[in-house]
Amino acid sequence: MKLSPILLIGLLLQAGITSAQQPASPKQKNQVVTETVKGTVIDKNTRLPLTGATIVISSSDGTKSVSTDTQGIFRLQQVPVGRQQLQVRMAGYKPEEFTELLITSGRENMVSVEMEPQINALGEAVVYANAGKQPLNQMAMTSGRSFSPEETNRYAGAFFDPARMAQSFPGVAAGGDDNEIIVRGNSPKSLQWRLEGIEIVNPNHFGAEGAAGGGISMLNTMVLGKSDFYTGGLAAEYSNATAGVFDLRFRKGNTDKREYTFNVGVLGVGATLEGPFKKGSDASYLISYRYSSLSLLEKVGVKVSDTGVPKYQDLSFNFVFPTKKAGTFSLFGIGGLGKLQQTAERNYEKWEERTDAQDLDVKFNAGSAGVKHQYIANDRLYFTNIVSMSLSRNSNRTDTLTRDYISSLYHKDKFTNTALRYAGTLNYRANNKNTKIGRA
Repeated sequence: MKLSPILLIGLLLQAGITSAQQPASPKQKNQVVTETVKGTVIDKNTRLPLTGATIVISSSDGTKSVSTDTQGIFRLQQVPVGRQQLQVRMAGYKPEEFTELLITSGRENMVSVEMEPQINALGEAVVYANAGKQPLNQMAMTSGRSFSPEETNRYAGAFFDPARMAQSFPGVAAGGDDNEIIVRGNSPKSLQWRLEGIEIVNPNHFGAEGAAGGGISMLNTMVLGKSDFYTGGLAAEYSNATAGVFDLRFRKGNTDKREYTFNVGVLGVGATLEGPFKKGSDASYLISYRYSSLSLLEKVGVKVSDTGVPKYQDLSFNFVFPTKKAGTFSLFGIGGLGKLQQTAERNYEKWEERTDAQDLDVKFNAGSAGVKHQYIANDRLYFTNIVSMSLSRNSNRTDTLTRDYISSLYHKDKFTNTALRYAGTLNYRANNKNTKIGRA
């Protein structure tokens, strides 16, 4: 059965998140759509949960407030969907504020808050300018800023891609038609991507060998948490990078109930699954999968291009396993498969350039997966160990056609790179200023 092309394209352009819901009654149509906001509040230095922190969310319908429990967990119910303002306050800590927190319907909204101790110094009065969006890494003193998934979604033309969003930042320029970026005039290949504290492969489809960008990002904002971007003045742990660093983090899955989200967009059709492994457990899973929209259109009989369309799929996951005495273990990863085949026009009278008489076959497969262990020894000391494995395989074949349409090999290459990495970090707080020792 073939579906109408107009109907399919209309569904793609909506780029909306859909979920199964029952038809609303006449009374429900006049009600405001609300959803639950859930999250955790921890000490930024010790990673310990903070009990009694006050969370206030402001909207057009008024304000709602709640306090965290002994595990640092809070839960706000019946929050109107849309962009809201959330504030977190606690005695002895600097307040945290989310000015554009996007509340969506169909699933519980997860928020992770890290609070920094307030340092009270008596004596002279010193005025500091606060630029906001301070990086999560305290060792990064300059040229760093944090960004949230909501911010990535708001930038026009970013296509939910952190790299395209960064093209709007000072000192950053676009590197071409893809999402490669030039940071302060440095080579785009010198950009480094990190996930959960360790270096990963280039998380973009159809990236050239050694490149840090590509045509389409593998990253899904549905699984991303608050992350950092640096344009210079890199901390010692960011080795093997000279241009800039994307230090990404995945959020944890919902620990209360299982949720399933389906999304349809121009770039792909995907699904996100999250929830606890079993009821009453703090262990959670978060899985997101996406498949190329153009490839699906081609499979149902819609002609998208005469020469060929990019076919790709990607997967992101984050499994978290807290224990009572051994710390917290997590398994995370991201990967994608991409293929592009372009066929030359079988009419030599239309050939104007050499590339018009060439068949192209490009394949790009890449992925990284790692295991992370974090152990909190006491209220001043914790350490983190991460081991990851990365693989990238890139192949390119070009055939040239004669006027009899007989193909002959013009160019062929294949690159395969593998990497086994380890990163360890030890944090000790002698006072409210943090000391960090580690190797990445």
